[in-house]
Amino acid sequence: MRKIALLIATVGGIGKFPFCPGTVGTIPGVVLWWFTTLLPFSLFVIVLVQICLFVLLFIIGLWSSTKAERIIGKKDPSEVVIDEAVSPLITFIAMPFSWPVLLIGFILNRFFDILKPFPINRLQKLKSGWGIMADDVASGIVSAAVLHIIYYFFF
Repeated sequence: MRKIALLIATVGGIGKFPFCPGTVGTIPGVVLWWFTTLLPFSLFVIVLVQICLFVLLFIIGLWSSTKAERIIGKKDPSEVVIDEAVSPLITFIAMPFSWPVLLIGFILNRFFDILKPFPINRLQKLKSGWGIMADDVASGIVSAAVLHIIYYFFF
């Protein structure tokens, strides 16, 4: 179970990338969102799929990041990037794919995750996997709000 938890928490080892593992860890979530936009269903069904994926990956991320934190012996270790992989599923929810949307959303997601403005920064103080996952979920929510506003006014 330890190896499985570490494999999931590091998103298959992506978290061990030598520089910017959080940014690199965001890419699988962006790719997963992109795949959902290719589904031959209505926007309503696509959004339901995106929500289900988010919930499933959040639960798995909560479990694996809690285990990984104990195994590694550090609070919110940098190699745990499942939180970064889950966050784009919120940032891009209900957004159609386009390169400008992808670029703007990616930048917003990383900006709010790195900056962690109040009250996002307080969520890191939660215990174990909750502290790892919650701040990225909040960053995803703020990024989604800003991205939807930008999309409404400029696209």
